[in-house]
Amino acid sequence: MSELNLSMDPPESGFPWEAVVGLLPHVLWAAVVVAIFVWIGPEAIRSALRRLSKVGVAGVELEFRDELEAAVEAREKPSTPEDVARASRRLAASAPLVRGSRILWVDDQPENNHLDVRLLRSAGAKVTLAESTAEAFREMGRAHFDIVISDISRGDDPTAGLRMAEIFPARGVSSPLIFYVGEARKPIPDGAFGVTDRPDELLHLILDALARLRS
Repeated sequence: MSELNLSMDPPESGFPWEAVVGLLPHVLWAAVVVAIFVWIGPEAIRSALRRLSKVGVAGVELEFRDELEAAVEAREKPSTPEDVARASRRLAASAPLVRGSRILWVDDQPENNHLDVRLLRSAGAKVTLAESTAEAFREMGRAHFDIVISDISRGDDPTAGLRMAEIFPARGVSSPLIFYVGEARKPIPDGAFGVTDRPDELLHLILDALARLRS
């Protein structure tokens, strides 16, 4: 006579209800996101993202403006608030262009430029300092620089920067050279990308040079 065994335990195989229940919250959240997307519309979402991006840029611009204003005040040059705002806005909008760029700054009195250097580093540039032509060429032997910023007069030599520029072609240096001086005079010295004595103009020259290099 055969025996009939009855058990109240669920069968080992079957539909995985526990796994399905565990996925339900994720499915619900996905459905909510899709519903919001359909209700608001893709264009409205894109517009909101653009506004958020602009808010972010505006915040960075204000930070840059504060630092640029400090640099302008320290040099006592005739830059207007509009000049500062324009340069700060351009720097904020050009953040990807500046970030990671390498700048060599040659000046025998680097403390005079510390606010300008701080601003460039805040924007993501890598700034290396050199206090003489010899030190500058040593640094250029170690790394490539996108831009070289230099004074003209150093110590007792009123033309040190100009003579450094004359050596660039023989040394194979093709980096744009910007002269940042105490008192700018025209025309632009031979071999230079530009010359200025104003922090806001310096930013424009740097961004112009970087844009040309990346084009």
